Amino acid sequence: MHLVAYGDTLPCGVIALDCAGHTPGHTAYQAGRFLIVGDLVHGAALQLAHPEICAAYDMDPQAAVKQRRYYLDYARQNHLFLAGMHQPAGHAR
Repeated sequence: MHLVAYGDTLPCGVIALDCAGHTPGHTAYQAGRFLIVGDLVHGAALQLAHPEICAAYDMDPQAAVKQRRYYLDYARQNHLFLAGMHQPAGHAR
């Protein structure tokens, strides 16, 4: 087991990013042009347009909204593909 910290670069250039809010320690990963946000977005149809909407699963709603806004903006500004656990197949933004 290897412990990593936010900002660390893992093998193959994957970067661990602070995404705490949904859960403590929630981590996003940037791998090239992909931003893998895990459970940051639960309802893409709503939350991509309205990141202030929280799922009941967000343990710290205020932090989750802050992170959602930040990473959605980051992905748009950097022309990244957003990947996560609860996005519909083929949905790229």
